[in-house]
Amino acid sequence: MASKFTAVKKYFSKFWDAGFVFQNVFIPLAVLTLYFVLSAYLLPDGVTRIFASDLWKPSLALTILSGLAFFGILKLKKSSKLVNKRTSEK
Repeated sequence: MASKFTAVKKYFSKFWDAGFVFQNVFIPLAVLTLYFVLSAYLLPDGVTRIFASDLWKPSLALTILSGLAFFGILKLKKSSKLVNKRTSEK
């Protein structure tokens, strides 16, 4: 029974990494927020503009929260270097 919990803990420990949060959460949310803001102000009136103008504020809030989580994890782990752990393709 304990080995099942250690396996689960080991699996989810990779999500508790500052590099993972930065690469897989913060950057995509920042790009999505930028897309929503630009779409809300540059597109002509229509469904897409309304959609973008309704969602850029919640998207900005999520981006700020993920940035705070990134810096919080970085402070907790006390590792100031970000390492790209992806393997190179051959």
